[in-house]
Amino acid sequence: MKCSFEYYDKLKTIENIIPKNRITVRVFEKRQFQGKRRDVLSVFLYVLSMGRDSINEEDMDYPARMNESFSRFSLSGALLFNVEFNRKHGNVDSMLLKLHNPIAFYEINNVGKESHFDNTDSKHYLAIDEGTRLLKHYKEGNASIARQYFNRNDGQLFYDEEMNYPVWEPYIFSEEERRIIKLWANHVAQISQTVETLQDCCEKGGVRKYSKRLTALLLKH
Repeated sequence: MKCSFEYYDKLKTIENIIPKNRITVRVFEKRQFQGKRRDVLSVFLYVLSMGRDSINEEDMDYPARMNESFSRFSLSGALLFNVEFNRKHGNVDSMLLKLHNPIAFYEINNVGKESHFDNTDSKHYLAIDEGTRLLKHYKEGNASIARQYFNRNDGQLFYDEEMNYPVWEPYIFSEEERRIIKLWANHVAQISQTVETLQDCCEKGGVRKYSKRLTALLLKH
């Protein structure tokens, strides 16, 4: 899965179908939110010329899983998991959760990678310097959006460009916790290798030709 952040180009593509004066653009930045409570729902209702009073929030269905931050345990565990998984599997590209990787400009790779560590998806984390590089790279497109859609002559789309987040400190695992995570990573790596072998067998000669080998691999796990 690839995700492009060239939103100016996307808006221009939309303009080929919908007139510009009928396109509503909003910046996903808390200080620029509109509406009664200045949250995402208030912004959406504001665009529709509706207020929070026009809906009965008691009847609303909220998502079962909220977009919450990950704990030090989860992130530290994912890092340890990756190290052990990579050691066993020997394939850097197969790491299940990548942290602090260089940005592939124009197309950000690994967005949506599944993490077997915490059983959730859509994981991609940027270090502070990566976030700064990301904003810098798309600065020209963002400035065009600011000028053409918000009438900001200075080209300032985001106001909170300073990412002064607190320094992240890893979780210190006990020996038992480290042992469990490593066992888990080894098990997932073995399963991944088995699946790759099965796929290779099928591509080379079909399941029937390699039936004994396939049976042995399956019995192993």
